[in-house]
Amino acid sequence: MRLRFRLLPALLAAAGAVHATYPARDAEHGMRPHGVAPVQQQGEGGERDDVYQALRLQVREARRAHAVVDLQPMPLASVLTDSLRLRVEAAPLERALLDELGASVQLRWSNGIGQVQLVLDAIGVERLARSTNAWRVRVAGNAAAGAPATALRAAAAPAVADTRPQVAGVPALGTSVASTRMNQAHALGFAGAGAMVVIIDTGVQKDHPAFAAEGGGSRVVLEACFGTTVGDFKSICPNAVADGDSAGDSPVGEAGSGAPRSDCSAGGCGHGTHVAGIAAGASGMAPKAEIASVQLFSYTDAGLATAFVGDLTTALNAVVARANPTTNNAIVVNVGMHGYKPNGEGWSTACDGYNTAFGSVAEAVKKLHDVGIAVIAPTGNKGLNGSIAFPACLSRVVKVAAADNTAGYSAAPARWARSNLASAMAYSLSLYTPALWLAPGAPVTSAWPGGGTAALSGTSQAAPHVAGMYAALKAVQPDWSVTQLNEYVRASASATVSLNLPTVAGPNPPQSPVEFRYVLLPN
Repeated sequence: MRLRFRLLPALLAAAGAVHATYPARDAEHGMRPHGVAPVQQQGEGGERDDVYQALRLQVREARRAHAVVDLQPMPLASVLTDSLRLRVEAAPLERALLDELGASVQLRWSNGIGQVQLVLDAIGVERLARSTNAWRVRVAGNAAAGAPATALRAAAAPAVADTRPQVAGVPALGTSVASTRMNQAHALGFAGAGAMVVIIDTGVQKDHPAFAAEGGGSRVVLEACFGTTVGDFKSICPNAVADGDSAGDSPVGEAGSGAPRSDCSAGGCGHGTHVAGIAAGASGMAPKAEIASVQLFSYTDAGLATAFVGDLTTALNAVVARANPTTNNAIVVNVGMHGYKPNGEGWSTACDGYNTAFGSVAEAVKKLHDVGIAVIAPTGNKGLNGSIAFPACLSRVVKVAAADNTAGYSAAPARWARSNLASAMAYSLSLYTPALWLAPGAPVTSAWPGGGTAALSGTSQAAPHVAGMYAALKAVQPDWSVTQLNEYVRASASATVSLNLPTVAGPNPPQSPVEFRYVLLPN
């Protein structure tokens, strides 16, 4: 039996880099760029060679290589509380690096506290390789989804986007970002530089001003598409390759494959651009991060948008295949599908074993979790008080509910009425190490196809706030595990919100307070 769900579009954020460690540093590994096979190296020398092999390959293929260099340790606590010292210490280190590399290097950006991205020619790569300075070097993030499709699509569930713009005159994205204090972190150079956010959704408008890169071009640096043709639904992936189950995926990197549907007047296909703007737009949570857009949705001739669970599994496994087998993966995955049981109910406990398709997604999530990659999903928009939607119901998924920001932003805003909330007891750490956060979600103004903006409300708007925050954290602490990310946010980057929830079903039920956490960086 094919299971149908009404779902909202999905977003997957990923950022990756190959790490090299110089003497007096801890050994680190990271994400290989697309086309470079992940090889686990023994010791510092092998890892260092691995980085420069990747940089040399970039030079051979594109005449230029892109490297991120950490000039000094940047512990997160120091980034947030002692940035003046970091800036003073970083300035001479940055000058020394540029002087040593000379005309063979172009400074693409600097966060001012000890992290730079360089564009290098062949001579510059060799000069950097010969340097004896204690710098940490990694290949600028360029990881993307793209793995052999599987037959699991047959058990998939269609998704319907509910993304109509709301009324004008609501708080803008800059205000919602400020409500989490991420704007203060940006001022300290803590903005996701060196990370990549991969959006698996309805596609991202690459040339939207929100995604403009410093020095020209777009921060949408990679595109991909996964789709399924079955029944009334058709894959829109360009140059789709049949994989035996009537599905069609574009080759990863296919130009234009990550763009929204060409006829995007129906509104739903703007969802990906909107959530990308929240996570990593110019006014978003991680405005220095690069973006890869993965278009996940198939369409009917009438324009109905649908995502299949099997395509989601394929996308997640594609990230697994390109991840380094350590926690040094500056990757965040945000999946925004809102699926429910046939009777319209959500799940009050982990849904990993609900069916084979769910189990396959859960297995991919666990693999990502085990290598330090957080998977984030919104809880859904039915106003449920004790259950949440798929895939947020999966174990190890970071769950995000929406705060109502209509009356303004504060450290403890109200719950958005349509946001699902699971029982804190049901999602305790003793079950499967999840986190359940509140984040700005109703309403939020962000990028929209055509170069403008639109205001949307939903848990899909809340989730990319968390995805962007996690990506910015991972950019500074790429070796953190998902548990460390969750515990840092729980202990130091969130505030307690007490919400009254009904204790029983029915009209006018008695209520009792339940504590949740609203994402909020420390002052």
